Amino acid sequence: MAEDTRLAVLSGSLMSVPKPPSRNVRIFLSSTFGDTTAERNYLHKKAFPKLTDWCREKHLDFQVVDMRWGVRDEATADHMTTELCIREIRNCQQLSIGPNFMFFLGQRYGYRALQPAIKAAEFDILLKFTTSEDAGLLKDWFERDDNAVPPMYLLRPITKDVKDTWNDMCKRLTLILRQAASQAAEKGLISQRERHEYFMSVTEEEVRAALETTNTNDHTFGFIRDMHNLSISLTDPLARRYCDFDGDNMDEEAKTLLDSFKSEYVPSRLSPKNLNFCSINWTEHGVDVDNNDHVQYLEQFCDTFVDNCKTLIRRAIQKEKNSQSINDSLFLEVAHHAEFCNSKCQNFCGRKEIINEMFSSLKRKDFDKPLVLHGVSGSGKTSIMAMIAKQAHTELGKDSKVMIRFLGTTPESSSISMVIQSICRQIISVYSLNVKMPALFDQFTDLVDFFQTVLKKVSDNCKGCPLLIILDSLDQLESTHNAYQCRWLPKTCPPNVKIVMSTLPHLHGILDNLKKILFGGVCFYGVQGLPDDTMDEIMDSWMGNINRRITNKQKEYIRTAILQCPQPLFLKLAFEQAKRWHSYTEVHQEDLATTVRGAIWQLFERLERQFGKKLVSHALGYIVAARSGLTQQELEDVLSLDDDVLDEIYQYHLPPNPQAVRTPALLWARLKYELQEYMVDRQADRKTVSVLYHRQFTEAARDRYLSDPEIVKVRHQLLAEYFMGKWSQGVKKQLRLTQLNKQVLDADRSVPTQPLKYKEIYNYRKLNELPYHLLHAQNVPDLVQETFGNFEFVDALILAKSTRHLLDELQMMLSYPDIMGPELKYELEIILDTMRLAKPTLDFEDNDQPVACELLGRLTHLEEQHSMCIKPLVEGARQWYEGTSGLFLIPQRSCFPTPGEPLRTTYTGHKSNVKDMKITQSGSMLATASEDGTVRIWDVSTDEVIHVLKLPRVGQIWKVCISADDQWAVSIVFPETIQVWSLKTSEPVLSIPGPYADVVITQDSSQIVAAQGHHLEVFDITTGQKLNSVYNEAGPFKQISMCAKDKAVAAVSKISSKPESTDPSYASVVLNSSDPDEVKIWSLETKCCLHTVMEKTKVQVMIMDTAAKTLVIADESRKITIVKLPSGFENNNSPSDMPVVECETQNEGQVTALYLTKDGQTVYVGDADGLAYAWNTVTGEMTQTMVVGRCQISSLAITDDNQHMLCGTYDGSINVINLSTLSTVQSLKGQQADVNKLILVQNILVSASTQSPYIKVWDISANYLARKPQTIPSSDGLSELNVAVTQDAVFYTDTVDESGQVGVKVWHGETMKEELVAIDCNEEGNIKCLEICQQHLICGYEDGKIAKYNVDDGTEVCRYQHNQKELLFLKLRQDHKILVAKTTHSITMWDVDGGEPLKMWQNGTIESLSGLVITKDEGIICADAETGCSTLVMLSRSTDEQTTLRLFPMESVEKVGPMELSGDGTMLALGLVSNVALLNTKNFAMTWKESTVKAQPWQLSFTPDNQILIAGTSFKNIKLLSTKDGTIITSMYIYSGLLKLITLDEAVFGITYIGQFIALKLHGDTADSQGNIKKPSFSIKEYFSQRGSINKQDGGNVTLSEVSLSSESSTGSRNNQKKRSSSVCLVL
Repeated sequence: MAEDTRLAVLSGSLMSVPKPPSRNVRIFLSSTFGDTTAERNYLHKKAFPKLTDWCREKHLDFQVVDMRWGVRDEATADHMTTELCIREIRNCQQLSIGPNFMFFLGQRYGYRALQPAIKAAEFDILLKFTTSEDAGLLKDWFERDDNAVPPMYLLRPITKDVKDTWNDMCKRLTLILRQAASQAAEKGLISQRERHEYFMSVTEEEVRAALETTNTNDHTFGFIRDMHNLSISLTDPLARRYCDFDGDNMDEEAKTLLDSFKSEYVPSRLSPKNLNFCSINWTEHGVDVDNNDHVQYLEQFCDTFVDNCKTLIRRAIQKEKNSQSINDSLFLEVAHHAEFCNSKCQNFCGRKEIINEMFSSLKRKDFDKPLVLHGVSGSGKTSIMAMIAKQAHTELGKDSKVMIRFLGTTPESSSISMVIQSICRQIISVYSLNVKMPALFDQFTDLVDFFQTVLKKVSDNCKGCPLLIILDSLDQLESTHNAYQCRWLPKTCPPNVKIVMSTLPHLHGILDNLKKILFGGVCFYGVQGLPDDTMDEIMDSWMGNINRRITNKQKEYIRTAILQCPQPLFLKLAFEQAKRWHSYTEVHQEDLATTVRGAIWQLFERLERQFGKKLVSHALGYIVAARSGLTQQELEDVLSLDDDVLDEIYQYHLPPNPQAVRTPALLWARLKYELQEYMVDRQADRKTVSVLYHRQFTEAARDRYLSDPEIVKVRHQLLAEYFMGKWSQGVKKQLRLTQLNKQVLDADRSVPTQPLKYKEIYNYRKLNELPYHLLHAQNVPDLVQETFGNFEFVDALILAKSTRHLLDELQMMLSYPDIMGPELKYELEIILDTMRLAKPTLDFEDNDQPVACELLGRLTHLEEQHSMCIKPLVEGARQWYEGTSGLFLIPQRSCFPTPGEPLRTTYTGHKSNVKDMKITQSGSMLATASEDGTVRIWDVSTDEVIHVLKLPRVGQIWKVCISADDQWAVSIVFPETIQVWSLKTSEPVLSIPGPYADVVITQDSSQIVAAQGHHLEVFDITTGQKLNSVYNEAGPFKQISMCAKDKAVAAVSKISSKPESTDPSYASVVLNSSDPDEVKIWSLETKCCLHTVMEKTKVQVMIMDTAAKTLVIADESRKITIVKLPSGFENNNSPSDMPVVECETQNEGQVTALYLTKDGQTVYVGDADGLAYAWNTVTGEMTQTMVVGRCQISSLAITDDNQHMLCGTYDGSINVINLSTLSTVQSLKGQQADVNKLILVQNILVSASTQSPYIKVWDISANYLARKPQTIPSSDGLSELNVAVTQDAVFYTDTVDESGQVGVKVWHGETMKEELVAIDCNEEGNIKCLEICQQHLICGYEDGKIAKYNVDDGTEVCRYQHNQKELLFLKLRQDHKILVAKTTHSITMWDVDGGEPLKMWQNGTIESLSGLVITKDEGIICADAETGCSTLVMLSRSTDEQTTLRLFPMESVEKVGPMELSGDGTMLALGLVSNVALLNTKNFAMTWKESTVKAQPWQLSFTPDNQILIAGTSFKNIKLLSTKDGTIITSMYIYSGLLKLITLDEAVFGITYIGQFIALKLHGDTADSQGNIKKPSFSIKEYFSQRGSINKQDGGNVTLSEVSLSSESSTGSRNNQKKRSSSVCLVL
């Protein structure tokens, strides 16, 4: 393909569009009728399945058109057989890659059909050579049709009254015509070719149709069989099948024609390489499948057929590769739409007015909005859009570029993300833009932003080449990415860029959404009915193109009907009816419908009469019932499985092969021919499927054929069985022929298998169709077994589609609760929650965590309780690991956040900490502002990001506001400006220079009020014009809230003695000063202070509820001031008194959080000591006091029913308090950072922290709060020091009574129950450190004492002599024989069993040592904290001297953290700042340093064979590294940082900061024969890189980036452990 042709097509040219490469191998089989049955049956049985599988491996579809197989008689009533066969040959030539025709010739010339149509001029010539009697007979059977152009004589159909005598009459008519044609040819009145048509067999006609084309050797091959001894066996009754007879004698004329055809014509057209000659001996059974020689012949025949097909297919594939178009996916996509556009422009008439009006708008330079064409189904929108594309280069200039997409007609035009990506690639290619398009977009909004950038580039750099984008049928888009809300659409087009779209007016709310976005009606064009003259013009044009016309009387009937329904679709239906009228056809007005529905039903009724009601109703029923249409092969297969259809077909005769029964291809071809104008091919699931042309056809078919619920179930059940592959691989399905002696056949239906995956490509058809059909068939057992209770199906659905698609499928199932039943509904809800939790991880671009891991890590605890879906899913996940090579970590219990609990999902995407978040007044959208310079707008109902608002320049966003009308977002960008975005365009519209301390939006959404130094500035939100300014002489404003219907502002300001400065840094200096605050209410109208609430104090928190007219302030003295704003106070011209209530907390902790109930009657207060209070805002009475916990309360929220209080705490928890009982209902863990942002929308709680980049979403409905968490309930105080882990339990310290006494508790992994370990501590004090040693617990107390206790009964076993105070930690050697304790000034070593002290090191340098490992020779290796942990210190038991080893330069950032010694003592692992290093302990030389860990290791451990180092990192994952070279073998994301990690045998156990008990099995071969560590053979990352960015975008956002994971991890609760410092290393 020439590059200029490619560029022209990409630019929108519709001239000479190359044919796109096909993915179908479609072969027409041609042979005579009765002598090739054995060969055909063998092909169906042997060859076709092989080729089907082989083609699937090549990503091709193999189809065979065998018009003879299954047909009893070649003669049909309407004489259409030959025409249909020729049409199918043409279809194969057009659609097939490689071979498209195979013929088989024997010694029979075959059926020679009577000509069904003869040109009138030729017919008149023939009449001259007939007798009057013969001429009369011809005129009786042939009628002149003047509606044909030129006129034709047509053979009458065979009616019932002549059916019995037809064969004799046919012979006589044939003889008359042949004699007349021969004489006419002798006289030169007709050509020899025209004469030959009266003698030619159907088989020859088919072969000629195939061979009289170009490149036949690339597409056609044939077989010629010679049967020896046939000519001397003609007395054998069976011989008549294998040669031609005329009565009792051989037909010599036919033999002569056949010999000439085989020996002269075929070799002249086809290469010898494409001809296969074979010979067999005649038997009394003809081709005998019980004869060994014949069986060998049939086997060879099938093998040769397969080889010929493969050769031609390979040749075609190679040609496509050489043409380069096959790999040019963009060109193939654009060429498809260009070809589709051309088809819609053919025979187009009228609509000039609306087209001219639209071009008039497009050519206006001052018009910058997209145009929208809308109209009802069938009004002709698509044709208008096609004509706009065709005329664009004329109207907009020859250098204009046109991008056309007829949405829904290809996979790439079905999803809005794919459409935008495709158009972006096309624009970049056509305009040669210097823009690099990312392979993947983390978020759909990033893609939309990129689209806007590309359009801007065209506008700026290509002014002489305008761009027109045409998007037809927005309603055909999939719903992914909220496509119907049209937020992806540029609200205004940049100069030089135009967009035209079309849609239905009432579907999916698209038109209404567009009107909200685009405003006004100037860009909307409605398609009206057709004018009278246009209808006549269209009808005449259509008729002319098919060489037809209708009589004036017939035309008048058509015109009368169309006047009652002037829609193009109705005109099309009328045309399809009228084109079948002959000039002699009697037509009555009542024969024509007057509505589209009536015309469609008339069509269906005619088809039912013509082909049988069952065939028509079932075929159309299946097409309509299918989720995305059916391929032709699928429909033929399904009809072959339908016993009712086969019973109707075979009511008079048995199938040709009772062992293999199918619907005859000829029968379907005839029906398809009648339906072809009402069906359209679309792309679905990477296949070409057929669907009914218009929505009105679908609705009419559904009402007619699927109105009975029982019939609906039956249709869906058969489709489900097909996509399950239930009747494939030779499985026989019984067929009862009720009208043919009630025979019962046990028959193979020859349908293909339906695996989930064909080697490298998924079976997208099965994944899409099967769940849908099982649901609507109400077949719950198979729905469970085949889909959502089938791990392989769920895994394939996620990898082939997306996690979002799986969630949508589960939601679809749950929308039918009556079908699901209570148990299945519950289990599907659990699976839905599971996948919603797992989605951020599975969608993460660099994710290698398989679906099996997520299911085992979340559902194992439910396995035995719920056996419908959950148990088989868990079992399937385990089996997946068994079948996958390499080394894996496999969860042995539910150790990730589990479903059914309040945590719903995680919003990710911000690359830096979230500083603020707000919810819209409707509660539908959440805005989050981040230090990364973006504001993200989330749809709370779908958990999807809607907008990503980006700054025009680099900056950090500290605050965000959303206007009440949801039109504007306003943010403070530190440290300079206020930024305003339009939520309609997602674009920044205003930047107001600062600096500003705070900003709010007025309730009417028209103005911005901002605090800038001593001024309150008021701006117009649309223009940025300053409207007002209020000056505060006392000091700069700090915090503001609107009140009094936007007429007043409540403001906290500093009382400063410093003069106001214009320095941008001044605001932050003043606001962080120690100057006292004052709170005043200012009038924006009079610019005066209306009331001074408080002064000369430090304000801690202030909240304002405008609806309740209540202001609440907490100051540093713990005083709570409540001000009720009286109505009309803002109208006062001077300061006025207001009702004030003052309250004071009873605790010394500072107030850190306030929350005012919606009715304004109660204010809730949280303080730094974990206490909460409630006051009546009217009386000032304290109504409740609550102990929330031991940590600062950072945020508060109250449920709408005032039943629960939610307290976000500094330690990362959210405590849910029952306000009636004051008890803690549940502690929500997962934020893992100070929860200082809470928003509650009904039962959905959103939490965030200014120390982390992610947002957690919780469902606090009663049923979720009631679920028992799978984590340790007392995990708030856990640290490395006070927790010990075994393979089935966790021991930890916790308060055990109200006095604060600290004891030891144990949490059992199997029962998930917590109990107190009854240690006989004899008033020893609080326990600080724990170690577990077999069945003993070693406790270190705060006063330095150390003792060992029996775990079972709590009795003391021994006491370790230790007089040192200030115990820091305990450490056991790996073999549990040596115990070491470190205090501030000493390190002491004991024998564990006997308790005897072995060594004490005590000198001035001990204090600086941090972390340690114990060597086999009872030495100690530590890190020196004074050198920033960059030096190792080795202590020997045999001497008091210590040896130091500097690992890194002092200035290096590579500081040593955790350390671990291998079991054999030969390797020392070091955790560094962002990687892991391994040292050889012989000389402490570094073996390797692995930088790809990219995270700070927190825990280290070796496997028992010392081949693998296990690292728990700050990214909340566990990584397995080869000790040989540091290669990362595999990793697992565990959703929280590890506190403790141990390795026992082939398993890993641990406990996380949020109380998850980790139990993981090391599974698989550790090393290959060369000693290299085996990596897993499975890689999601590799799969997605092969699958490409389009499908990754489809079905769900790619939400996690490595930076967001690292940010989430590194700012978690590990950094909030108050007892830790950066120089203290982890101890194992």
